[in-house]
Order: sequence, then structure tokens, then C-alpha cells
Amino acid sequence: MIVLANDKTFKEYLDFVYTISLDKKTSCYPSYSDGIKTKEDFIQSSLIDFKNHQIYLYYYLETCYGWIDYFVIEEDKYIQATCFSIKEHYNEALEEFINLITHQYKGYEFYFGCSKENIGIPYLLNHGFRKIEESFSYRLPVEKKEEKNVNLNKVRRLSLKDA
Repeated sequence: MIVLANDKTFKEYLDFVYTISLDKKTSCYPSYSDGIKTKEDFIQSSLIDFKNHQIYLYYYLETCYGWIDYFVIEEDKYIQATCFSIKEHYNEALEEFINLITHQYKGYEFYFGCSKENIGIPYLLNHGFRKIEESFSYRLPVEKKEEKNVNLNKVRRLSLKDA
């Protein structure tokens, strides 16, 4: 069962959902398991989304298993999940959410980005979703290196005159 979060339930489940968001198998992008985004980032993003979007809690047999956060761009007929973090009964949550948005947003497209480890991928592929992109995210940890003799005179800012 999908239920709209209120102030009380938002605060009650915030930490729980963050822990689910750390697992690539049970969450969508953006990923909080990358070692870059922090719990504070998750909290700030969730607070902004709670004020500006709708966040739904997913219950199965009266137990909350996670939440669903998404945004809609009306003029583009675009829907995107920004947090689909469900600990158990993932496919059931997908089905309920898809039923919700297909009744509210006929003619829109729903974008769901996730890692290849996500347990919902077979469900998505069996229910009309198409993979539109396969991407890789890379991170370069920039550490203080031994300074080399760099001639900054060879570095200059380009302008339109240089084009």
C-alpha cells in the first residue's frame, strides 16, 4: 500500500530509508552508496523534496518498507524517481507506484535510473520499460601530490577572440 508521507511519518522513516538507499539492489539513482554523497546530503535532498514534491511510503501488511520520491515536469510530460528505496516487496511497490502514476499522468514518460544490481530490473523489463542508457560513473580522488615545476606562463584563458 502506498501512502502519502506527512510530517510525522517523514521524520519517523528518514533514517530507515537512508539505510535502504545505501543498497544498490533496493534503491534507484541517485545512489548514496558511492562514498561521495553523505547521509547529510540525503537528509537535505529529502527535506527539499518533501517540501516541493510528494513522498510516498510503501507499506506491506502494515509494515513500512521504504519510500518513493519523484518529480514531475508537466510541460515535458516527464516523471523521474529520485528515491525509490524499498527494503522488501520491491516488485509489489513498483507495481503499485506504476499503477498510481499511470492513472494520474496519462501520456507521460517515467524514468527510473538504477544500478545493474537493482532487484527490480526484471520487473521493469517485463512491464514495458526499455533500457535507454548504460553509463559508467567514475571518480578520481584528488589528493595533494608532490608539486612539480609547472610553468603557469604556458597556461592562458581563452576567449571568443581566440576562436
